[in-house]
Amino acid sequence: MDIREQWNKVNEVLEATKIASYLDVCNPLRPMYKEAAQIGIDIGSHSVKIAALKEMPNSVSVIKVGYKELAPSLDSGNSWQDTVLIEKELKTLIKECKIKDKRIALTISDTAVISQQINVPCLSELELLKAIRWRAEKFISFPLEQAVVDFQDLGGPVGHGAENKDVVLVVAHNDAINKYIALLRELKMVPTKVDITAFALIKAFLKTHTVEKDKMVALIDMGASRTVMAVVKDGKLLFLRSIDIAGNTFTSAIKDGLKIGFLEAEQIKKEQPLRPSGAGSNYGESALITHIETALTQLAAEINRSFAYCEAEILVERIEKAYLFGGGSLMNGIDSFLAEKLGVIVERGDIFKDHSVKMKKRDREAMHTMAPTVAAAFGAALL
Repeated sequence: MDIREQWNKVNEVLEATKIASYLDVCNPLRPMYKEAAQIGIDIGSHSVKIAALKEMPNSVSVIKVGYKELAPSLDSGNSWQDTVLIEKELKTLIKECKIKDKRIALTISDTAVISQQINVPCLSELELLKAIRWRAEKFISFPLEQAVVDFQDLGGPVGHGAENKDVVLVVAHNDAINKYIALLRELKMVPTKVDITAFALIKAFLKTHTVEKDKMVALIDMGASRTVMAVVKDGKLLFLRSIDIAGNTFTSAIKDGLKIGFLEAEQIKKEQPLRPSGAGSNYGESALITHIETALTQLAAEINRSFAYCEAEILVERIEKAYLFGGGSLMNGIDSFLAEKLGVIVERGDIFKDHSVKMKKRDREAMHTMAPTVAAAFGAALL
């Protein structure tokens, strides 16, 4: 099969299925271009991120990373549906990062997909896919014929007996996938792989963090519209859950409490620490924590519920450490607040601090600052 035939095969797969795992396995282009940079693009509900890497057997060289926020709506901050805005900002970001390669790996926002951990019988892969498509109908409000359905096997039977196992069900509307494919084509780019943000983030973490054997850690991705929590152990995903308390929740709480606009509340959230420092501000730091603490405490309670579920159902020890990712992780003091509420060590995830990740010295400070927000783009770019 020549290059043109292989190219056509990828396009046929994109048009016909657009299923993330199938695209990843069947893509014939990746192995042919080992010398080219690997490009990952993460389109979130509040921002677009890009990472250009060159992966070696024992290291990853970071060529360029970039991050650009999408201007939020004046009322709610939702901007992920504005394809014109996304295309404009992504085009600018690609130009700023000097990205020349047109083949990219894409991750799409968790707001565009439904992910649900479910328990299913231990069946063959074909039988399991049929069963999961039937189960998917319970979680969607549109016809199954209009859905892309995929799943991530969490491994062998765990905590439910030998006849069942856990999988993560992933469902997206065809239109949501087609929207992103069309957007990239307008930019003359070819998506060689499509994944969801949560899976790409986990891939980045496992590549760049050495986790103690038999220890469980939580990855908490605090996006604008959702917080996604994953639990990994021994390099494997054990648990995944979406929580509808996230960055926009906190911004709205500040907006309502201080009687100001959404954009102004968003700016205060980014600049002002959660805990009073005594320095004061135009609105008063003590007033800020008063307005946002209820939502933060609710988020901590939901995370603690997930911790308890993992202990009871997966039959493992208490999670001892949590890593924060996403734009919400940049709130000043969020790590110490959650550490107090969860009773575990909490720190911002930094995919660039591992000795196996190489970068130019002049880029280090900027990359460490962006690390929690560009992790999914980094993970998408990995082979």
